Formats: sequence, structure tokens, C-alpha cells
Amino acid sequence: MGLNPQEPRWRRLPEERPRQILEAALATFGERGLACSRLEDIAKRAGLSKGTIYLYFPNKEELFREVVRQTVIAQIECAERELAEAAALTATETLVQFVRSYWDFLRSPTFASLCECEIGLRRMMLIVPPIACVENSAVALR
Repeated sequence: MGLNPQEPRWRRLPEERPRQILEAALATFGERGLACSRLEDIAKRAGLSKGTIYLYFPNKEELFREVVRQTVIAQIECAERELAEAAALTATETLVQFVRSYWDFLRSPTFASLCECEIGLRRMMLIVPPIACVENSAVALR
């Protein structure tokens, strides 16, 4: 039961990496928006290298699509399952259950991050100048 001092104390499981990347991406997209988020930022937050992200996602846009699939689509599927399981309930009880579930999602950090992403996308559509992505705007104004 002796520990080899050359082995790391812990090792990430490869099957956990996509989830870690998606969680880091959601947080980063929520803070910075899609346009201003960099894969380097996401990798740093996930504790991985940028190259590791490319093993799972070909580009930032596909990573964003998967974030949406894992959050919004998963929430819709969950609501559909709950409604199917609520067949024994009255219409009023089913509606109350659905609204409570939806309200919980609206109050979640996941939804807040998605809203920030949406706001960022809308700004991009209004042709916000690229300077908005520069962290130090004083440098950009020189």
C-alpha cells in the first residue's frame, strides 16, 4: 500500500473532462460573453490546457452549442419527463409542478450565465466595436 512519490496525488478521469470544460465554458461565457471569451480562459478555469479542449470540441462555437445543449435542451427534456410522470396528477397539480421546476431553473446560476451569453450575442448583432473585448481599453485608445 506504499505510495510512489513519482505519481501525482490525484489524476483527472478522462470521462470527467468534457463536463469540466462545459462548466468552465458556461461560467466564462456568462462573465465575458461569447465574443470576448477565449479558449485559453476556459482552459485555465477548467484546469486544463487549451489543447485538451480541442480533443473534445473543434472550436469555440461548437463548445458554445454543446453548452446550450447540455443546459437548455437538458432542462426541456427534464420538464418533458416530469410532465409524462405527472399523468396521475390533476391538471392544476401538474401545472404547479411545472411552474416550480421552471422557476427553479430561472433562478439558477446556469440560467443567469445563459442570459449573459444571450445579451453578449445580441450586442454582437448590433455591431459593437471589437474594442469592447479589450480588457484594458486605455491601451486600445492609444
